[in-house]
Order: sequence, then C-alpha cells, then structure tokens
Amino acid sequence: MIRQLHITLYRLTRSKSTWILLFFPCFWGLFTVLTTYLSENLYMYAVTEKTDPRSFFIHGILISAVFIYLLIDREKGSGGWRNKVSVGVKRHWIFLSSWLVSVVFSVIASSLEILAVRLCIKLMGRTGTKLFKIPDTRSCVLILFWTAAFASLFVLVDTYFSIKFFTLVLTLSMFFVFILIGIVCKDKLEIPYKESVYDTESDEYTYQENPNYVTGDARKVLIYMRDRSPETAFYGSVTKHVFKIQREITVVFFAAGVVVGVPAFKRKELV
Repeated sequence: MIRQLHITLYRLTRSKSTWILLFFPCFWGLFTVLTTYLSENLYMYAVTEKTDPRSFFIHGILISAVFIYLLIDREKGSGGWRNKVSVGVKRHWIFLSSWLVSVVFSVIASSLEILAVRLCIKLMGRTGTKLFKIPDTRSCVLILFWTAAFASLFVLVDTYFSIKFFTLVLTLSMFFVFILIGIVCKDKLEIPYKESVYDTESDEYTYQENPNYVTGDARKVLIYMRDRSPETAFYGSVTKHVFKIQREITVVFFAAGVVVGVPAFKRKELV
C-alpha cells in the first residue's frame, strides 16, 4: 500500500496539471471575493444584505474532487493498472491508493480555498465585514467533509461505470440534486403557520391558518431531509445538531467509496 501511494504521489507531484488544479480553487475563491468586493464597494449604499462566500466553495469542491481524480485515472487509460496487476500488485491496493490520494488532494485544495477566502475578507477590514459573512468554523469543517464524501463518491461511480463523461454528469447531478432537495425542504418549512388575508367587508387584514403549512409526519420528513442536505453547510445555519448529523452522513458517503469500491474494482476488467 505504501509503495503504491508513493508511486501515485510521485507521478502526480511531477505533473504541472496537478499543481494547477490544486491551487485553482484557491485562485477562484479569491477572484470571486475580489470581484464581488469591487462591484459592491462601488455601490455600497445599495448593499442591503451581506454576501455569503460559502457559495463560492461549491466550485472548489467540484474542481478538486473531480478533476484531480481524473489525473490519477490517466494511469488506467495508459495500461498502468493492468501492468501492475500482471506483476502481482493486489487490486485493492491499486484502488485504495488512487482513492486515498484523490480524497486527500481534494480536501487540501478545498482547505486552501477556504483559508484564502477567509484571509482575504479579514484583510479588507471593516469594508470586508460589511460586505461578506465570515464563514464559521463548523460550516468550513462540514464543507471539507462534503469534499471528501464527494471525491469518494466520484471514484466509486467511476469504478462502476468506467465512462468518464457519464460519471462526471451523474455525480455532478447527484450533488446538485442533494442541494436542491435541501432548498425545497427549507422553503416548505419556512411557510408560516398563519397568513394575512384582506377582508373586503371590514377593509382590514386578518390572520388565518395557512393551508400550505406542513404538519405532522410530512414536516418530520422535511426536517430529516433538510438537515442531511449539503445545502445547510453551504447556505444555512449550522447548529451543533445539524453538524453532528451531516458529519455522520458524509462519513457514510466517504466509507461507501471503500466498502463498495474495493469489491467492484476487484471484478473490474482492466484494458
């Protein structure tokens, strides 16, 4: 295992593409923060709500988790995996080394982006704190958890299907579907219990029960799904309860990459 990790790391560190992809999320985060700062600073009087830079981190996750693994996966296309198996290298060591390096590099790339964005906002001084919400520690930790989970999920799907474009579309779709589900659940839960209705006879507004208010088991299901969606980590308020739940769900996704990926890779036909 150690030897396989050393070989994979050696090949990646000698590739210029690796370093570009490793720091690209960092530069992307800085670019988005600075452009937002310049555009909103010019119209400071019109700014009514702070910008949450956590929405920028999604791009860093997608770039680091997907494209860094594609660099590692080049070895398969050149016959490297088949050659390793032919000389007696165990299949699970090949898979685990690629999986681990992909996850670690992805987390490092996302960490650099988060640190760069937070540092940039602090260096802006009072103007920066007026324009941006500084991401709290829990949110940043959850984003790193989701980075690891998404990288592991991408490696798993690619191991199953071996079709790069399909794997890319499927995993990206899954990630955004998870976020969309969280947004829909959040919107449903924010529907007020009572709504104001205009009474034409009394010419006044009265309050009555909102028929769209979700109650009972349906509300419990919405809360369950909202708390487990990555939408909370990127946009919502992360409480201790939500942090614990999302930490557990991301660990499940992360572990699935190994539990399901290893036996799948053992049965995989290497060309």
